[in-house]
Amino acid sequence: PQTQSAIFTRHVMFGQDLQQAITAPRWLLGRTWGDETMTLKLESRFDAELIAALQDAGHNTEIVEPFSDLMGHAGAVLRHADGALEGATDPRSDGGVAGGGAEDVDLDGVPGPVVQGRTQRAGVGRRPERLQ
Repeated sequence: PQTQSAIFTRHVMFGQDLQQAITAPRWLLGRTWGDETMTLKLESRFDAELIAALQDAGHNTEIVEPFSDLMGHAGAVLRHADGALEGATDPRSDGGVAGGGAEDVDLDGVPGPVVQGRTQRAGVGRRPERLQ
């Protein structure tokens, strides 16, 4: 839940691009997967001054490698007000995102292309082509 909350907040509350929100450095507070410590885990990509300030404020921090699997994997698809779909994937995993337009169902009558990332005029009814 921490990761989803952070991504949502970055994108919706602070206007960060969806892909940037997922790719940004992550933090995790508390125990994970058999871990015994209640530390604030931070990817090493956070600014060193921020990490030092957190430590100076008394936070028990643990620095983990960049793009650590420990931080979980995220992906997102959202529909914009104009009907366009936007997708984003996590560089911490091997996932992908694809969208396809439909010949018979579309928002403006024009079939949408299969693209990675933001998919214009996406619809339903046709399987997307495989992305390379």
